[in-house]
Amino acid sequence: MLLLLALTSSVTRRAIIAAPVSAAAAGQVSGSAAATQQSSAAPPPAALLRSVSEAARAGTLGPMAMWPDPVLRHVAAPVDDFGPVEQFSQMLVDGMESTAIAATQYHVNAQIIALRGASSPLPGPLVLVNPRVLARSPEEQMRPWREVCLVLPPGLEVDLLRDAWVTVESADSAGRRSTRTLRGEPARAFQHEYDHLRG
Repeated sequence: MLLLLALTSSVTRRAIIAAPVSAAAAGQVSGSAAATQQSSAAPPPAALLRSVSEAARAGTLGPMAMWPDPVLRHVAAPVDDFGPVEQFSQMLVDGMESTAIAATQYHVNAQIIALRGASSPLPGPLVLVNPRVLARSPEEQMRPWREVCLVLPPGLEVDLLRDAWVTVESADSAGRRSTRTLRGEPARAFQHEYDHLRG
């Protein structure tokens, strides 16, 4: 079975996704289409979301949101209080099951992305708080990528276009702002997680 989707975002512009879908994943996709339409029409209940402070006090990330959890359609709030951000950022990096993650995937209402390994442009992890895209590659330089996501049914892969590079302004976990240009895998991973922050 082939799944076709059209995506629009400020980073990815417009991408057509085509990917083979297993019978089990197809059942999950078609079986929850009505729930997805309902959940995308309204913001998730506040009870489903935690603040950075609440997550840091709990000392745990908790379970990851899985599609079609309405939290995944929520636009993350900017971080105003950087007091607990360093502790939470370390929790996020330590708990990562992949090389890139967004706070909203763990029901935390905060614009925080963590990149590590091949997805980080640094030797160690990179945490971006309140990221903002300042510039991106010309449309003709967009690159095709095959992506998976931990929140989607296992075995689901999608082909889509991403900007070859993005220039991003963000804060670190202490609130210090900086600007950097991400290219290749770090650019792709950032755009994927940035999409999570934007619902």
